[in-house]
Amino acid sequence: MIDLSLYNYIDLAVTFVIGLLIGLAIKKGVVAFALVFVALILASFVGLTFLPSVPPSKFINLITKYFYIMLHTVNYGTLIFSLSLILFLLGLVVGFLKG
Repeated sequence: MIDLSLYNYIDLAVTFVIGLLIGLAIKKGVVAFALVFVALILASFVGLTFLPSVPPSKFINLITKYFYIMLHTVNYGTLIFSLSLILFLLGLVVGFLKG
């Protein structure tokens, strides 16, 4: 049987709120990155030459290479599912979807 005291309830609530805030930050960051990317494309279309010119294929290649390395270096065997982790992930998803 799980014994949850008042301190544990507060800890779980704070963990959920942290996940919620991080989810909101990630969504706002993704939107900001997309807007900057669109602005750079429009600036290159208009002819502003002070912006760096990176071909989209090179950009996509660098991102996929980075994620491939990160995906193969993570050890999933040490990931332990606990109530705190589940509430954190739930807060992360709610923050991302509702943000």
